[in-house]
Amino acid sequence: YDFVFIDLPGSRTGRLIRSSLVASEGVLVPLQPGGNSIESTMDFFEMVEEIRRGANPLLQVDGIVISTAGPRGDVDAQIAADTLVEVLDYPVYAARIRTLKAIQRASSFRVSVQNMGDREAIRDFTALTEEWMQAIGRAEAAV
Repeated sequence: YDFVFIDLPGSRTGRLIRSSLVASEGVLVPLQPGGNSIESTMDFFEMVEEIRRGANPLLQVDGIVISTAGPRGDVDAQIAADTLVEVLDYPVYAARIRTLKAIQRASSFRVSVQNMGDREAIRDFTALTEEWMQAIGRAEAAV
C-alpha cells in the first residue's frame, strides 16, 4: 500500500507511536474535542519535531482531524478546530470522524471500519481519505 491509516491507542508518546512516526512520511493527528486534548496534542507535536530533528527528517504533519465528534459534528468539535487554526500552523481538516457504534465495534473486534459495513462510518473515513489525498497532492489515489 502507498497509504495506510494506523489508528494507535493510548499514549501519544509511547514506543509504538514513536516507531510508527520514524517509519512514516506523514501523519494525521486525531484530536478529541474537549478536556485537555489540545495540551496533549501540543506534546505530540513536540515529539514529532524531535523525531524530525533525528531519526526521520522527512516526517511531516499532514493535518489534524477532529475525531469523536457528535453525530451531527458537535459544537466542541468546531471550537477545537477554531482554536487549533489560531494556535498551530497545520491544517485542520473539515472531515470529522464522528462517534458511531460501528467505529467502536470495529475497534473492539479489531477489524476495519470497512468490514463493519456501516455506511455512515465508511462515509466519514472516505471523506477524510479524500481530503487527505487532496491536501498532499495525491487526489487520484483517494478511494
